[in-house]
Amino acid sequence: MEEIEVLTGYIVIEDNELHFLHFIIVKMEDKERMEELNLTEEDMPNGYAIIRKNQADETYELANEVEYIFTDTNINFIEESKSEGDRLYTTTKKDEFLTHL
Repeated sequence: MEEIEVLTGYIVIEDNELHFLHFIIVKMEDKERMEELNLTEEDMPNGYAIIRKNQADETYELANEVEYIFTDTNINFIEESKSEGDRLYTTTKKDEFLTHL
């Protein structure tokens, strides 16, 4: 079984392709990372900074058996009675994932 890779970034889905732009979130508590990226507290007025990880987009072709796992923050797909839980939702339907986005 392949290891699941967690990615942070901005995504756009067109047809059966997912275009992904990496970024990292640096929190004020991560002083080592701030120093590495030459960030100051003034650069982080909300306590964090969003930094582009690289300049190149990545493109993935979506297979028919893609499993989308996301937090259903708007309670579009989970039952109302479960809305106080973690709201984690899993689907193989691309349309549901696009609705979530």
